[in-house]
Amino acid sequence: MRSDGFKLEIFTPGKVDVYLACSESGSIAWPLVKRLDQAGIRVVGNPLDLDPDDHRARLIMNGCSGFVTVLPYRDSESCTTSPRLLRQLRLGAELGMPLAILREEEVRLAVSQSTDALRLQFGDSDPIAVQHRQVCGPGIYAERNGDLGETLLPILDRLQADALRDKDRIRPYAFLIGRLERDFTQAREAIRAAVESEAGIPCLWSDDGRHRTNIESVRERTRLLIRHATFVIADLTLGSESPERENPSRAHEIGMAIAYDRKLMLCSQEPRRYPYFSIGDLQMTFWSTEAELECKVKEWIHAYRDSLGRSVFNHRLAHAYADYEPNIKKPCFRFDPKQRYIGPRTETRV
Repeated sequence: MRSDGFKLEIFTPGKVDVYLACSESGSIAWPLVKRLDQAGIRVVGNPLDLDPDDHRARLIMNGCSGFVTVLPYRDSESCTTSPRLLRQLRLGAELGMPLAILREEEVRLAVSQSTDALRLQFGDSDPIAVQHRQVCGPGIYAERNGDLGETLLPILDRLQADALRDKDRIRPYAFLIGRLERDFTQAREAIRAAVESEAGIPCLWSDDGRHRTNIESVRERTRLLIRHATFVIADLTLGSESPERENPSRAHEIGMAIAYDRKLMLCSQEPRRYPYFSIGDLQMTFWSTEAELECKVKEWIHAYRDSLGRSVFNHRLAHAYADYEPNIKKPCFRFDPKQRYIGPRTETRV
């Protein structure tokens, strides 16, 4: 729970997130991801198209309930493994999350302990201090086998149990401001699919039925959902309920997003003047169909992937295992022209 007392439960196939630090060429990662996926755990990490960055890694880890690293042997390094992966392990230790450590046998590791802490030293690198109950393992794996082996399963089982016990952490999510009427369902789904596939986090709106909070007041609940969101998307498309003027509630919610310094995407179906004079300097994205809306949201997130992006390894399990259906799948949006939203000022050509 945060200092403001806000608690949020998100109902998605991914119950909690675990950060994975591993070598891109390591085959052991896929049995590990599969095992965690079967437990309903989303496995996340650095965006694959970006160079590793400690600041970004910390941002991603802040929303995670556990950390697992697969440390390969590196003959040329004094620490006998990847310094990049050790830096990420150190970050996970500093954040106090449960740590599962898997290493190849040749990786040199010295473990010393005091009454309440462990000291892990890989080769000649600086020691990493962790709490006793914080560490699952370390365990030894054989890269050539490409599987977990019986000795590693208890380590992952303990990590799963520790991560799933984390009920108070607010997982990262995006918040949508916009029309909640039924005729706008396909537009909301286009935004949701774009966010969850490109940013790797859930997208919520006030009455989506996929989340629950401990706040009864609608106004206060909305404020806190905006305050704790990773970013906000505000769609200003007009509706038949208010065809001539902007919705004042949306203006209020956009103002909160700006006040809380959330990254903000503004979009609208009908090209028109910029709404609300105080946000006239912000870029507006216009769309015609929901298919275009999904692409525009993906493009906006991709442009900010240095701070918003992360990889969801579960989404790639179907490629790693032809006969396995992941519990946590990459969303796929299919545009239905019959369900296309046409606003009161929208031209009907597609």
